[in-house]
Amino acid sequence: MNKILTLLACLICYSVCADPYLSDNQSRCTDKYPWYDANDPTRIISCVDIDELEFIQFLASVSEPERILEISINDDPEDDPIQTLTDQSLQLIAEKCPFLKSFSTVGDRITDAGLKLLSAGCKELEELCLWVSLDCKGSVTDEGLIELAQNCPLLTLIDLTGHSAITDTAIESLANNCPNLEMFYVTGDDGKTPGQLTDQSLYLLAKHCKKLRFVEVSQNPGITYAGALALLESCESLDELAIERTSITKKEYKQLRKVRPKMDIDWSK
Repeated sequence: MNKILTLLACLICYSVCADPYLSDNQSRCTDKYPWYDANDPTRIISCVDIDELEFIQFLASVSEPERILEISINDDPEDDPIQTLTDQSLQLIAEKCPFLKSFSTVGDRITDAGLKLLSAGCKELEELCLWVSLDCKGSVTDEGLIELAQNCPLLTLIDLTGHSAITDTAIESLANNCPNLEMFYVTGDDGKTPGQLTDQSLYLLAKHCKKLRFVEVSQNPGITYAGALALLESCESLDELAIERTSITKKEYKQLRKVRPKMDIDWSK
Protein backbone atom coordinates (compact mmCIF):
# COMPACT_ATOMS: atom_id res chain seq x y z
CA MET A 1 0.00 0.00 0.00
CA ASN A 2 2.79 2.41 0.89
CA LYS A 3 4.47 1.63 -2.41
CA ILE A 4 1.27 2.47 -4.35
CA LEU A 5 0.91 5.77 -2.51
CA THR A 6 4.52 6.61 -3.26
CA LEU A 7 4.05 5.94 -6.97
CA LEU A 8 0.87 8.05 -7.05
CA ALA A 9 2.76 10.89 -5.42
CA CYS A 10 5.48 10.55 -8.05
CA LEU A 11 2.96 10.80 -10.87
CA ILE A 12 1.35 13.86 -9.32
CA CYS A 13 4.73 15.57 -9.06
CA TYR A 14 5.49 14.79 -12.70
CA SER A 15 2.23 16.40 -13.80
CA VAL A 16 2.91 19.64 -11.94
CA CYS A 17 6.56 19.67 -13.00
CA ALA A 18 6.06 19.32 -16.74
CA ASP A 19 8.92 21.76 -17.16
CA PRO A 20 11.32 21.52 -14.18
CA TYR A 21 13.23 24.54 -15.44
CA LEU A 22 10.31 26.93 -14.81
CA SER A 23 10.85 28.70 -11.50
CA ASP A 24 7.33 27.97 -10.16
CA ASN A 25 7.92 24.25 -10.42
CA GLN A 26 11.60 24.00 -9.55
CA SER A 27 11.09 23.91 -5.78
CA ARG A 28 8.39 21.23 -6.06
CA CYS A 29 10.67 18.94 -8.10
CA THR A 30 13.68 19.57 -5.88
CA ASP A 31 11.70 18.92 -2.70
CA LYS A 32 10.31 15.65 -4.06
CA TYR A 33 13.60 14.47 -5.54
CA PRO A 34 16.53 15.57 -3.35
CA TRP A 35 18.81 13.78 -5.81
CA TYR A 36 17.76 16.18 -8.60
CA ASP A 37 18.62 19.87 -8.54
CA ALA A 38 16.36 21.73 -10.95
CA ASN A 39 18.76 24.66 -10.81
CA ASP A 40 21.38 22.42 -12.40
CA PRO A 41 19.44 20.18 -14.81
CA THR A 42 22.64 18.68 -16.21
CA ARG A 43 23.14 16.44 -13.17
CA ILE A 44 21.32 13.66 -11.34
CA ILE A 45 23.18 12.84 -8.14
CA SER A 46 21.91 10.36 -5.53
CA CYS A 47 23.35 9.34 -2.21
CA VAL A 48 19.87 8.79 -0.75
CA ASP A 49 17.25 6.07 -1.10
CA ILE A 50 16.05 5.69 -4.68
CA ASP A 51 14.71 2.58 -6.34
CA GLU A 52 14.90 1.79 -10.03
CA LEU A 53 11.18 2.26 -10.70
CA GLU A 54 11.26 5.78 -9.29
CA PHE A 55 14.36 6.63 -11.31
CA ILE A 56 12.86 5.29 -14.56
CA GLN A 57 9.57 7.14 -14.06
CA PHE A 58 11.37 10.38 -13.30
CA LEU A 59 13.73 10.15 -16.28
CA ALA A 60 10.86 9.25 -18.60
CA SER A 61 8.93 12.35 -17.53
CA VAL A 62 11.52 15.08 -17.04
CA SER A 63 11.58 17.68 -19.78
CA GLU A 64 14.69 18.06 -21.91
CA PRO A 65 16.51 14.96 -20.58
CA GLU A 66 19.06 15.48 -23.32
CA ARG A 67 20.51 18.26 -21.16
CA ILE A 68 21.61 15.72 -18.55
CA LEU A 69 25.37 15.24 -18.67
CA GLU A 70 26.02 13.40 -15.41
CA ILE A 71 24.16 10.60 -13.61
CA SER A 72 25.49 9.16 -10.37
CA ILE A 73 23.27 6.71 -8.48
CA ASN A 74 25.36 5.24 -5.69
CA ASP A 75 23.03 3.98 -2.98
CA ASP A 76 24.31 1.26 -0.68
CA PRO A 77 22.93 -2.02 -2.09
CA GLU A 78 23.45 -3.71 1.28
CA ASP A 79 20.44 -1.75 2.55
CA ASP A 80 18.18 -2.93 -0.29
CA PRO A 81 19.74 -4.77 -3.25
CA ILE A 82 16.61 -4.20 -5.33
CA GLN A 83 17.49 -0.49 -5.47
CA THR A 84 20.47 -1.02 -7.76
CA LEU A 85 19.91 -0.19 -11.41
CA THR A 86 19.57 -2.79 -14.18
CA ASP A 87 19.90 -2.88 -17.96
CA GLN A 88 16.39 -1.41 -18.19
CA SER A 89 17.65 1.87 -16.74
CA LEU A 90 20.62 1.91 -19.09
CA GLN A 91 18.32 1.46 -22.06
CA LEU A 92 16.26 4.50 -21.02
CA ILE A 93 19.37 6.57 -20.35
CA ALA A 94 20.66 5.70 -23.83
CA GLU A 95 17.39 6.84 -25.37
CA LYS A 96 16.94 10.03 -23.32
CA CYS A 97 20.48 11.29 -22.65
CA PRO A 98 22.53 11.21 -25.86
CA PHE A 99 25.05 13.77 -24.58
CA LEU A 100 25.73 12.05 -21.27
CA LYS A 101 29.38 12.37 -20.25
CA SER A 102 29.52 10.65 -16.87
CA PHE A 103 27.62 7.65 -15.50
CA SER A 104 28.25 5.99 -12.16
CA THR A 105 26.23 3.36 -10.32
CA VAL A 106 26.49 0.07 -8.48
CA GLY A 107 26.99 -2.50 -11.25
CA ASP A 108 25.66 -5.58 -9.48
CA ARG A 109 22.74 -6.11 -11.87
CA ILE A 110 24.14 -4.62 -15.08
CA THR A 111 25.17 -6.95 -17.91
CA ASP A 112 26.81 -6.73 -21.33
CA ALA A 113 23.39 -6.07 -22.86
CA GLY A 114 22.93 -2.89 -20.83
CA LEU A 115 26.46 -1.74 -21.47
CA LYS A 116 25.98 -2.16 -25.21
CA LEU A 117 22.78 -0.11 -25.13
CA LEU A 118 24.41 2.65 -23.10
CA SER A 119 27.47 2.90 -25.34
CA ALA A 120 25.37 2.91 -28.51
CA GLY A 121 23.21 5.78 -27.28
CA CYS A 122 25.77 7.84 -25.34
CA LYS A 123 28.77 8.09 -27.63
CA GLU A 124 30.16 11.16 -25.85
CA LEU A 125 30.60 9.22 -22.61
CA GLU A 126 33.85 10.10 -20.84
CA GLU A 127 33.46 8.43 -17.45
CA LEU A 128 31.90 5.08 -16.61
CA CYS A 129 31.84 3.56 -13.13
CA LEU A 130 30.06 0.22 -12.59
CA TRP A 131 31.75 -1.05 -9.44
CA VAL A 132 30.41 -4.21 -7.81
CA SER A 133 29.49 -4.32 -4.12
CA LEU A 134 30.75 -6.87 -1.61
CA ASP A 135 29.40 -10.42 -1.90
CA CYS A 136 28.37 -9.83 -5.51
CA LYS A 137 29.95 -10.84 -8.80
CA GLY A 138 30.06 -8.51 -11.78
CA SER A 139 28.40 -9.64 -15.00
CA VAL A 140 30.22 -7.44 -17.52
CA THR A 141 32.52 -9.42 -19.84
CA ASP A 142 34.77 -8.76 -22.83
CA GLU A 143 31.74 -8.56 -25.10
CA GLY A 144 30.29 -5.49 -23.41
CA LEU A 145 33.59 -3.74 -22.79
CA ILE A 146 34.77 -4.16 -26.38
CA GLU A 147 31.61 -2.55 -27.71
CA LEU A 148 31.93 0.25 -25.17
CA ALA A 149 35.49 0.94 -26.29
CA GLN A 150 34.48 1.02 -29.94
CA ASN A 151 31.49 3.32 -29.38
CA CYS A 152 32.98 5.68 -26.79
CA PRO A 153 36.52 6.73 -27.78
CA LEU A 154 36.41 9.78 -25.48
CA LEU A 155 36.58 7.66 -22.32
CA THR A 156 38.93 8.99 -19.65
CA LEU A 157 37.72 6.86 -16.72
CA ILE A 158 36.65 3.22 -16.63
CA ASP A 159 35.86 1.53 -13.30
CA LEU A 160 34.82 -2.12 -13.52
CA THR A 161 35.93 -3.11 -10.05
CA GLY A 162 34.68 -6.62 -9.32
CA HIS A 163 33.95 -7.65 -12.91
CA SER A 164 36.37 -10.55 -12.84
CA ALA A 165 35.50 -12.08 -16.24
CA ILE A 166 37.22 -9.32 -18.25
CA THR A 167 40.36 -10.44 -20.08
CA ASP A 168 43.27 -8.96 -22.02
CA THR A 169 41.18 -9.15 -25.21
CA ALA A 170 38.85 -6.41 -24.01
CA ILE A 171 41.72 -4.30 -22.67
CA GLU A 172 43.35 -4.43 -26.10
CA SER A 173 40.24 -2.87 -27.61
CA LEU A 174 40.04 -0.31 -24.82
CA ALA A 175 43.69 0.71 -25.17
CA ASN A 176 43.52 0.94 -28.95
CA ASN A 177 40.28 2.96 -29.05
CA CYS A 178 40.53 5.15 -25.95
CA PRO A 179 43.97 6.83 -25.85
CA ASN A 180 42.75 9.53 -23.43
CA LEU A 181 42.26 7.12 -20.53
CA GLU A 182 43.39 8.63 -17.25
CA MET A 183 41.82 6.28 -14.71
CA PHE A 184 41.55 2.50 -15.09
CA TYR A 185 40.13 0.07 -12.51
CA VAL A 186 39.54 -3.60 -13.38
CA THR A 187 39.83 -6.11 -10.53
CA GLY A 188 38.66 -9.47 -9.26
CA ASP A 189 35.57 -9.61 -7.06
CA ASP A 190 36.94 -9.18 -3.55
CA GLY A 191 39.08 -12.29 -3.62
CA LYS A 192 36.25 -14.73 -4.35
CA THR A 193 36.91 -14.93 -8.08
CA PRO A 194 40.31 -13.74 -9.29
CA GLY A 195 40.52 -11.40 -12.24
CA GLN A 196 41.71 -12.60 -15.64
CA LEU A 197 44.07 -9.77 -16.58
CA THR A 198 47.74 -10.46 -17.26
CA ASP A 199 50.81 -8.36 -18.00
CA GLN A 200 49.59 -8.10 -21.59
CA SER A 201 46.92 -5.64 -20.45
CA LEU A 202 49.52 -3.45 -18.77
CA TYR A 203 51.79 -3.58 -21.84
CA LEU A 204 48.86 -2.40 -23.98
CA LEU A 205 47.96 0.41 -21.59
CA ALA A 206 51.60 1.46 -21.35
CA LYS A 207 51.88 1.62 -25.14
CA HIS A 208 48.63 3.41 -26.01
CA CYS A 209 47.42 5.31 -22.91
CA LYS A 210 50.15 7.75 -21.95
CA LYS A 211 47.80 9.99 -19.94
CA LEU A 212 47.08 7.39 -17.25
CA ARG A 213 47.13 8.78 -13.71
CA PHE A 214 45.44 6.04 -11.65
CA VAL A 215 45.50 2.29 -12.34
CA GLU A 216 44.11 -0.54 -10.23
CA VAL A 217 44.53 -4.17 -11.26
CA SER A 218 44.30 -5.75 -7.83
CA GLN A 219 43.22 -9.39 -7.44
CA ASN A 220 44.56 -10.28 -10.89
CA PRO A 221 47.17 -13.04 -10.28
CA GLY A 222 48.32 -12.79 -13.91
CA ILE A 223 49.89 -9.40 -13.16
CA THR A 224 53.63 -9.61 -12.46
CA TYR A 225 56.56 -7.29 -11.85
CA ALA A 226 57.32 -7.02 -15.57
CA GLY A 227 53.90 -5.59 -16.44
CA ALA A 228 53.91 -3.12 -13.55
CA LEU A 229 57.41 -1.97 -14.46
CA ALA A 230 56.41 -1.36 -18.08
CA LEU A 231 53.56 0.85 -16.89
CA LEU A 232 55.77 2.85 -14.54
CA GLU A 233 58.41 3.41 -17.19
CA SER A 234 55.99 4.39 -19.98
CA CYS A 235 53.36 6.51 -18.20
CA GLU A 236 55.05 9.55 -16.70
CA SER A 237 51.75 11.00 -15.48
CA LEU A 238 50.96 7.92 -13.37
CA ASP A 239 50.33 8.97 -9.75
CA GLU A 240 48.90 5.81 -8.23
CA LEU A 241 49.08 2.08 -8.92
CA ALA A 242 47.14 -0.54 -6.96
CA ILE A 243 48.53 -4.07 -7.32
CA GLU A 244 47.18 -5.82 -4.25
CA ARG A 245 46.90 -9.62 -4.37
CA THR A 246 48.71 -10.00 -7.68
CA SER A 247 51.79 -12.16 -8.32
CA ILE A 248 54.14 -9.32 -7.40
CA THR A 249 56.30 -10.18 -4.42
CA LYS A 250 57.23 -7.90 -1.56
CA LYS A 251 60.77 -7.67 -2.88
CA GLU A 252 59.51 -6.69 -6.34
CA TYR A 253 57.17 -4.14 -4.78
CA LYS A 254 60.14 -2.49 -3.09
CA GLN A 255 61.97 -2.42 -6.42
CA LEU A 256 59.00 -0.68 -8.03
CA ARG A 257 59.05 1.91 -5.26
CA LYS A 258 62.68 2.67 -6.14
CA VAL A 259 61.74 3.21 -9.79
CA ARG A 260 59.09 5.80 -8.85
CA PRO A 261 59.78 6.78 -5.22
CA LYS A 262 57.23 9.60 -5.17
CA MET A 263 54.41 7.53 -6.58
CA ASP A 264 51.68 5.94 -4.47
CA ILE A 265 51.86 2.15 -4.97
CA ASP A 266 49.36 0.00 -3.04
CA TRP A 267 50.52 -3.57 -2.52
CA SER A 268 49.57 -6.51 -0.31
CA LYS A 269 49.97 -10.23 -0.65
